[in-house]
Amino acid sequence: MKQFLKHLIVGLAALLLFTSCSGGGAGGGGGNVIVVAAYVVDNTTGIKTTEVSITDDSFSVIDDATVTINGTTVPHQISFLTNIYSTTSVDLSAGETANMKVVIDGTTYLNETVTVPAAVNITAPTDGATYDEATSLNVTWTGPSDVDQYSISIEDDGFGGIVASGDDYLGTESGGATSHTIPADTLVNGYSFADIQVSAENIAMVNSSTFAMAASVDKVSISE
Repeated sequence: MKQFLKHLIVGLAALLLFTSCSGGGAGGGGGNVIVVAAYVVDNTTGIKTTEVSITDDSFSVIDDATVTINGTTVPHQISFLTNIYSTTSVDLSAGETANMKVVIDGTTYLNETVTVPAAVNITAPTDGATYDEATSLNVTWTGPSDVDQYSISIEDDGFGGIVASGDDYLGTESGGATSHTIPADTLVNGYSFADIQVSAENIAMVNSSTFAMAASVDKVSISE
């Protein structure tokens, strides 16, 4: 799930369509702190990960926060590829709730509870299918209807360039949706594969830059 938070941040404008889904007020919180917290159930691996990104408004990482999920501390993890708060020690099932809390210097910036969605399963394209950049790609899935939204994203093959625009692709659909069309000329031929990911999401907004999410995701790999 190394790219999950990246997709959330890139797609923040789309997520703000669901500000009315907020689960209630967090205390305090200055305008220069951005908190994106996600509890992610990966249906392809069974791994359940808590990931929390905390930055200032210039996207510099704040590394001295106290972060918890259901009372369990989420440690700050830094490596060559990551600089976030992360843990896999919290095991929640569909229908259970995740309370995510972030405190910095005694001020609470996030204190929100979200419900873990039931599993989502991609039905098309199938894993290993081929794509043609000149043709639109219809993505279909089965999953819960009682979620705030679905996000559809593309991860590259590790070398970049899968998406024609050079930016990450992130599409959204309402909670009752079961399909999404990725437009023609979005994917680029000449690369080994692309991962298509569908995420069922419940979102609790604090403000335009801070929110908590619980997500159930499925992913398939396609090639040209």
